[in-house]
Amino acid sequence: MKKVLLIVGVLIAAAFLWLCKLGGEEAREVIFRGSVMDLPTDQQIMNRYRERSEEGREVRAAHVVLPMEDGTRVSGWLFDRGKRAPLVAVYGGNNMQIGSLLSWALRDKTRSYLMINYRGYGSSEGKPSEKSVVRDAIACLDWASKKIGKPKTVALVGFSLGTGVATQVAAACDPAVLVLICPFDSILNTACDYVPILPYFIVRDRFDSAACAPDLRCRVVILAASRDRVILPERTARLREALGRRHEYHRFDAGHGSIMQARGFLRTLFESLPEGLSPEESRRSWSRQERRRH
Repeated sequence: MKKVLLIVGVLIAAAFLWLCKLGGEEAREVIFRGSVMDLPTDQQIMNRYRERSEEGREVRAAHVVLPMEDGTRVSGWLFDRGKRAPLVAVYGGNNMQIGSLLSWALRDKTRSYLMINYRGYGSSEGKPSEKSVVRDAIACLDWASKKIGKPKTVALVGFSLGTGVATQVAAACDPAVLVLICPFDSILNTACDYVPILPYFIVRDRFDSAACAPDLRCRVVILAASRDRVILPERTARLREALGRRHEYHRFDAGHGSIMQARGFLRTLFESLPEGLSPEESRRSWSRQERRRH
């Protein structure tokens, strides 16, 4: 009888582990939704800008494809405004083609912008995981800094899932400022807001920003949506507690998906970043870029 119970116990344990593995794969697809959705390719994003227009020329010239350490190629954009300009690295949400934020870089020509799609997003190759996207983000930031020539300052901006990426990059690279848009304390806790207990067994990519908080030495700015139904207010509140020090907090009358269109959002975002080039320096930088393109 004991032998039978032992065999049954082993079978149940094996079945549970198999279900956890299967559930873990599905949980990863939910977290990195854009990797299994039909997001626009980088070329489709660039086709939105007339080829001969000023914006069209700049967007096409800024497009980059970068090989990672394991050979996977990730792609996106680097708007290089010279080493005197701050470099702003932007990390998107879980179902976002980073090219949807190119308007930030086109509107603000006083700073350099690095926008790279996660693995499996847009035209980037591979399958994403927490470790791989954070490793890629650090590698891409290092590449951009060297290409520009050690920019004056570096800022990181993350939205939703991207706040988890940006926080880990900030803990490793110590930027001047970290801007978190609709942030959470961890993906695990966020998942538990919707499905109790089960996420503890199946969520592998936990993006524990609260655990990274004590390692942050940079200025932190949080931009939150008052009507966010995706990242609940408690998740942002727990992250603020984990920071355990002063940080800037701005709340906008918007939902998770509409915060970027909220009144005053872009102004607050740009004001949160390191000071950019002067108008004269910006004009000179643009002239240099135009000469290189021709």
